[in-house]
Amino acid sequence: MLSITDNMQYAIAKYDHVISQILNLINNTFVSAFIHGDPNKLLAVLDSRGLRCGLDAEVRNKPYLFYFDLTRCVEPKAVVSGCHTPQVCLQLWFTW
Repeated sequence: MLSITDNMQYAIAKYDHVISQILNLINNTFVSAFIHGDPNKLLAVLDSRGLRCGLDAEVRNKPYLFYFDLTRCVEPKAVVSGCHTPQVCLQLWFTW
């Protein structure tokens, strides 16, 4: 018969094993995504046509994104549904 101490050691070992498997899965996923993925897809800004400003061939010389009606982007529903206003890549940024 196992003592309480043996049961506790078994439970701790099992818990430690599960936690290490979860951490390995997370680390392997992030490492794989970093090695095989394209971080620019997460960081680049997209225009209304889905082109990455400053990166895709059509808009390589246009690194700036312009929103026609920025007030639509601050609505609470924009977090879920996105900013529904035309967006275009610009070559030069302007000041008012």
